[in-house]
Amino acid sequence: MSSVIYVLLGMLDIYALFGLMFKTFRLPYFEYIREITIIAIVVSLVSYIVRVYLEAPAVLDIILHLVLYIIFFRYLIKVKVWRAAIISLVYFGYGLISFIVYLCYVNTGILPSDLINDSSSYAAEVLQITQISLSSLLSWLLYKYGLGFSFIIRPPHDLFIKTKLKKNDMIIINSALVVAIIFFGSVLYILHYQNFLIIPLNLIAFSVLIYLAYRKDMRRG
Repeated sequence: MSSVIYVLLGMLDIYALFGLMFKTFRLPYFEYIREITIIAIVVSLVSYIVRVYLEAPAVLDIILHLVLYIIFFRYLIKVKVWRAAIISLVYFGYGLISFIVYLCYVNTGILPSDLINDSSSYAAEVLQITQISLSSLLSWLLYKYGLGFSFIIRPPHDLFIKTKLKKNDMIIINSALVVAIIFFGSVLYILHYQNFLIIPLNLIAFSVLIYLAYRKDMRRG
């Protein structure tokens, strides 16, 4: 039964994450609900095998998620690779929400940290449900108030036309790469030292990336 709950929560996790991804870039979410369902099933099953069955490190699970998201956007949604990578990096923002919720629960004593670290515990499930709820609310707010970025054109993209990346595109891509490195480094640090003092660095890095994306959006307009 716990395995079924793990997979079902994993699927809800993907629905919430892709809602955040799509609404961050003002893309039509429900038009692709069938494709999102496919990736939700695949990713949740892969995550279960990697984290529970194989007991692999969390970092490997994160990397597999990111690769699967890029592949998903490239081949199912028909988004060009570099744009697919940028959309997929919203995953790191989703991770920040998880870290912040974790800290709130632990510091207030609502849930014990040792149970949250166990992916099969009730505390981990409460954490995941809270993250899903907050992310869904944020996605709705982005939609409600017309927020988000529009520099990634609505798919499907013409994948056979080669477009030259502009200077602003390269700045976004390089900044996204830096944020990815910081995030992965932070996960390793947190897992090794059980210390969350590095989270502000992630918030700063992600804020800079959002600012650069906003500036690119304004120039495009």
